[in-house]
Amino acid sequence: MGNPRSPQNALAALAAKLSARGLTIDLRADGLRVTNETAPPGSPDDRKPSDRITVRADGNGQLCFYTAWGEGLAPVDKVGEAAEKVVANLAGSVLRIHW
Repeated sequence: MGNPRSPQNALAALAAKLSARGLTIDLRADGLRVTNETAPPGSPDDRKPSDRITVRADGNGQLCFYTAWGEGLAPVDKVGEAAEKVVANLAGSVLRIHW
């Protein structure tokens, strides 16, 4: 296996956590697409809440998870914390659809 702290490996670890929480995941070269298929549709075209999670360096050079709208979630070594924030974001109370 490659570097466990590489962006792709960090996204794979997050994907595993989110999949275990019942979210639909699609790991792609440009990020991790996450969809909450169980949330009620909240947009006129009935799309489900979703987001694209990426990994990039923060201002201090530390690799972190980010949402499609630029919200920092957590450093890559805090996968559980990032997963909790993604789950909360996609809970359906506030519709956020990004891709």
